[in-house]
Amino acid sequence: MKEKELRERAICAICHKPIGASVCFWVLNIQRHVFNVFALQQQQGLGMMIGGALAQVMGPDEDLTIELSNFTISVCDDCAAFNKPLGLYHLAEEEERKGQNDKNESKGSDKSNSDNGG
Repeated sequence: MKEKELRERAICAICHKPIGASVCFWVLNIQRHVFNVFALQQQQGLGMMIGGALAQVMGPDEDLTIELSNFTISVCDDCAAFNKPLGLYHLAEEEERKGQNDKNESKGSDKSNSDNGG
């Protein structure tokens, strides 16, 4: 991991303390998916007609789930080792809020640059 990425991941998503207190830390990529019901029904129907293994090869090979959110967090070794619960909904909302704040800040800086003629 390069310095820039390490600086971005320097705070534990659970305890909000710097991750440098111990030698090891975790970087977790968390994805939330929902089933694509139409694609599942289509694949199941084809499997019922020609058999599951053959349907897997001959089917449309489309995604059976749709990704709703995807984010990466850092967790210090203490939080990971002592089984502190990962409130995934809370973490997801926090990451989403952070992303929206970043977008709003960039819009604000673009607006101030255009107001200043630059």
